[in-house]
Amino acid sequence: MDEMSPKSQPATVFSASRRRLIVGGAAMALAGTGVIGIAAAQTSKTMRVGVHKGVVFVPSLLLQSLLGASWQVELSYFGSPADMANAIASRSIDIGYTGVTIAAIARSKGLPIVIIASSAGKGTAIIVGAKTSIQKVEDLKGKNIGQVVGGIQDVQLREQLRMAGLSMKDVNPIAISFADLPAALEKGGIDAFCGGEPASTKTIEDGYGRLLKYPYDTPVGTINAGILTRETTVQENPDMLRAFVGAHRQAVTRLRGNLDEAAELANKNWGFPLETSRKALNNVDLRWVLDEGFMSDLANYMARMKDLGMISEVPDINKLVIRDFAKA
Repeated sequence: MDEMSPKSQPATVFSASRRRLIVGGAAMALAGTGVIGIAAAQTSKTMRVGVHKGVVFVPSLLLQSLLGASWQVELSYFGSPADMANAIASRSIDIGYTGVTIAAIARSKGLPIVIIASSAGKGTAIIVGAKTSIQKVEDLKGKNIGQVVGGIQDVQLREQLRMAGLSMKDVNPIAISFADLPAALEKGGIDAFCGGEPASTKTIEDGYGRLLKYPYDTPVGTINAGILTRETTVQENPDMLRAFVGAHRQAVTRLRGNLDEAAELANKNWGFPLETSRKALNNVDLRWVLDEGFMSDLANYMARMKDLGMISEVPDINKLVIRDFAKA
């Protein structure tokens, strides 16, 4: 995944000596005009937002147009959730679109990360090779399974195996990056994987992948991604967070009602194939609100993370999730 880190320009600092302000009527008028012009330029505040390139994060592409001139939105692209969490913790960015997994991991390790809104549910699929004989989860026994360790898809795969009376010991897991999962399936290096969108849909569109199932019928449910920030930002800059969540809410509401526009945004800005993106969005539930369903799914998910050894202890969900900005 390509990364871009736009650099914000330092705000222009205006200063004038008292002597210059009292040199006469005409000079005062000109100086006043300068003050107004510069003050207007300074009213545009900067909002630094991290994002991964994926259809579940398409609402980020509407932030600037919805916030208008009041905010300058700087989008920075990250290749991994861990890098984004570290950027938030170190104040390199203000807000991040990423998976809830890294929020729980970061919080369990003492990093001051909080979730202030939901981003998306679903967006995951278990894909098998089109020419394989795999028809149900039980058929994965003994097969080579592409595994991205430590993410939501990893946990969902483990849950599906558990429900089928299997575990990771009954399959042959092969650690592969998200970007390499489709190619590994196409070349026959793996028989199946649990991946995200639009990569999962693309394997089907290209003819070498086949949908086994959507892995949402477990206690983990459909939870996937959220909006993260640093805990101190909640106290230090609540106005920015309110502005952000307001724009995110508008973007989600607009795109939920127009998935064609969402696909066009992904195609135009990130180069995703238009038709593939549109079909992939049928397996995505764009969200913003932190409702009881989100809290229940997150609690179940973190419990499973602990059972699997991904976290040593379950974070206090009422400290991890700040619901003030994204109430229904």
